[in-house]
Amino acid sequence: MRKIAIIMPAVLLLAIYSFAQTSVELIPTAGYTFASRTDFYNNYGRIADGLNLGGSIKFNINRGTVI
Repeated sequence: MRKIAIIMPAVLLLAIYSFAQTSVELIPTAGYTFASRTDFYNNYGRIADGLNLGGSIKFNINRGTVI
């Protein structure tokens, strides 16, 4: 009985995901920061130059799919 209680939800989840028509999109990003200096009252702030790397993951899920 325990095996059926474990297998049935797994089968249902696989069936839902097969009809969902989901897609995954990976979006890489890159940028560059130039050196800068900002003056304050009695001091100054400095930003060094450098490379900025990042990215994001986008999931598209069909509206008709209920999870």
